[in-house]
Amino acid sequence: MNVLFMGDIILIVLALAALIVASYTDFKKREVANWVSFSLVIVAIILRTIVSILLYTNFLSIVLSVGMLLVFLLGFFFLLRNQKPWLEYIVAIIFMIIWFFTSSFHLDYIRPVFLIFGIFIILGNVMYYTKISGGADVKILLALAVAFSTTPTFLHQSYNLYIPLFSGLVFSSSPFIFDFIVNSLFVGFVFGLVFSLVIALRNKNLFIESFKKINRKFFLLKIIFLFFGIVFLVLSLSDSVFIILGLALLIIPYLIVFVNSVQQSCMVKLKSWKELTEGDWLVDKVKIGKKVLKKSADGLTRKDILLIKKSGKKVLVLDGMPFVPVFLISIILGLIIGNLLFLLLEIMT
Repeated sequence: MNVLFMGDIILIVLALAALIVASYTDFKKREVANWVSFSLVIVAIILRTIVSILLYTNFLSIVLSVGMLLVFLLGFFFLLRNQKPWLEYIVAIIFMIIWFFTSSFHLDYIRPVFLIFGIFIILGNVMYYTKISGGADVKILLALAVAFSTTPTFLHQSYNLYIPLFSGLVFSSSPFIFDFIVNSLFVGFVFGLVFSLVIALRNKNLFIESFKKINRKFFLLKIIFLFFGIVFLVLSLSDSVFIILGLALLIIPYLIVFVNSVQQSCMVKLKSWKELTEGDWLVDKVKIGKKVLKKSADGLTRKDILLIKKSGKKVLVLDGMPFVPVFLISIILGLIIGNLLFLLLEIMT
C-alpha cells in the first residue's frame, strides 16, 4: 500500500479527532486542554519522520529525517517553556532558515513542516495579540500546521480562473494549508456573525443600548467606507469583480459596530477564580491590596488567578467566541470541496 497515502489518511484522522474533542470543550467551557494540541503536534511530526524514512531509505536521508525531528522537538519544547513573542519569532525564523537550506535533500514529507510551522507561529501571534483568538486556538492552529504542512496526495482540486483585475492572473491549484486559511476566513465570518446574532438576541436590550452608543462613534468611518463603496459599485458597471468589493465596503463598518456592540454588552462576564483560566482577558484593571492586575494581550497568568483566589474577588473578563469549530469546518470543507474563494471566483468568471 502507498506509504504517502497511508500517512496522509492517518494525519487527517488524527487532526479531525483532535478538532472534534477541542471543539466540544471550546463550546462547553471556552477552553481547550493543552494535551489535545500538544499531542497532535508530537504524534504528527513523529509520523512524518517515519513516513520520510520509509520513503527515502538511504542512510543520509534517514539521519537527516531523525535530525530534523529532534531539532523540531527541541524548538517546540523551547517555545512551551519560553512564551515570549520575540523568542517565538526567533524560533520561527530559525525553522524557516532550516527549511530553506535543506531544499536539496529528499525530505518532502517532513521539511515543509519547518516553513509552515514558522509562518503559523507569526500568524498565531498576530491573531493572539490582536485578540482575534485565544491562546488555545493558536495552539490548535500550530498543531494543524504540522498535520497539514503538505497537501494530501489524494486531493486534486483544480480551478479554472482568469482574473482580469490582476492582469489576467490564472490559478490552477493551491496548497491545502492555504485553502484552510482562506476557508477559515469565510467560515469564521459566517460563524462569528451567527454566533453574535444569537448572543445579541438573548441580550436584546443591552445590545440595542450599546449599538446606539458605538454607532455614533463610528460615523466618520461609515462615511469613508460609503464613499469608496459607491466608487467600486460604479466601477462594477465595467467589471463585475468590483461588485463584491463595493458591497463589502458598504457592509464592513456596520459589522464592526455590530461586533463591538455584542462584545461590550453581551460577552463581558463576572467570574470567580474557579471559573478563570490562564489567558482570560480582563475588561478593566483590578486592584488587589497593593498590587494592580492590568489588562494585557497575554491575559491572566496562573499567578494572577492565585492572587484573585486569595482576595476572594470576582473579576470582569471578556468571554470570547469558540473559534476551534471554525477550524474543524474549514478543514472538512477543504477536504471535500477545496478553496471557497477560488470556487466563488470560478463561478463569477
